[in-house]
Amino acid sequence: MTVVSQTFRRGPRAEVAASWQRALDAGVVPEDRSDPVIRSGAYLEQTRSQHPLAPHVAELKAAMAGDGWADNHLVVISDASGVILWLAGSPVLRRRLDRIGIVEGAYWNEFDVGTNAIGTALHDERATIINGSEHLVLVHRPWLCAADVVRDPTTGQVLACIDLTCPAREGRSLALAAARAGARLAERLLASRPSTTGLHPTPVADVQLLGPGPPTAFGLPLTTRRADIVALLVEHPEGLTGDEIAFRLFGDDGKATTVRAEIHRIRRQLPGLIVGQPYRLAEDVSTDVDLVRTLVANGDAAAVAAYSDDLLPRSEALEIEMIRSELRQSVRAVALGRGGQALASWCNSRAGNADLAAIECLLGELGACDIAREQLEARRRRLLCKYA
Repeated sequence: MTVVSQTFRRGPRAEVAASWQRALDAGVVPEDRSDPVIRSGAYLEQTRSQHPLAPHVAELKAAMAGDGWADNHLVVISDASGVILWLAGSPVLRRRLDRIGIVEGAYWNEFDVGTNAIGTALHDERATIINGSEHLVLVHRPWLCAADVVRDPTTGQVLACIDLTCPAREGRSLALAAARAGARLAERLLASRPSTTGLHPTPVADVQLLGPGPPTAFGLPLTTRRADIVALLVEHPEGLTGDEIAFRLFGDDGKATTVRAEIHRIRRQLPGLIVGQPYRLAEDVSTDVDLVRTLVANGDAAAVAAYSDDLLPRSEALEIEMIRSELRQSVRAVALGRGGQALASWCNSRAGNADLAAIECLLGELGACDIAREQLEARRRRLLCKYA
């Protein structure tokens, strides 16, 4: 990565290097001075009014942009796609940041504006700090930004991102701590909202295997090897022997003794998850993969929203790669078949943001004056250049 090597003597942090590569692959260049795509007017107002945090914005601003922060920090609240919905902080700082496109309605994901705390936190689904030269785009480097994601308390789905931006000379740890505190405050406010349906909220699945974040079972993280084993058992509810798991994951080099040792550790750490011989998941264990598959089988557009990202994206096991591809394509088929909001959600998701065919289908549905069309056209042109 030439640009990175010119900026960092010893190389950037791994998460920064990965973010730079994603942005470079998407066509972002360090010398870019163009403004980000802006969603303004009625579209922005509608997006803000429908966002779950809308009733709590005043409280969040009061907590994070009061006297202690207003002079040197700007509070930025975006939705899950990286669109800035609300800003709070010093008017002087806001004018300075307006020059680089940090304005309400601006689209600040990695693929549009390069590495930044909002886009990278949303991609990695965890607290992130990007300081000075860690930004890919040169005009962003005078700034430090720290951000954390806000999750729905009942589903675990990422709803928003809260960011603090300040001059790069300001304190790193304080900004990151404040961003985390703001995200947790937002989640507590969301959890306090009364139910309007009278129905019990859908619980978070016991096993979470989708998305770039760490896979978990019963809320505890799984190692890569254990996550692979659990994913195989999700795919094979009838059960698998140690030999079958070893072969499916490691081919001829697989050893059943290694698998049995891992399952013994899983059972000790997570009792009630894996039962029987052959090994299988307990019948009452819910998984995000099964939820998506059920929605897909019913042709439900909710499958697109439930599909947070690919299955175990870091796994290199061949069968996991095959399951991952099949699941992605099935969700994509629902999005293409349903069109409308389902297709728009797919095109704005991590799995579908570079799906040129889907983007062209969505463009075919949008009117010539639709305010979402400009951003999609820009992404389409970028993808065409990439694949040329």
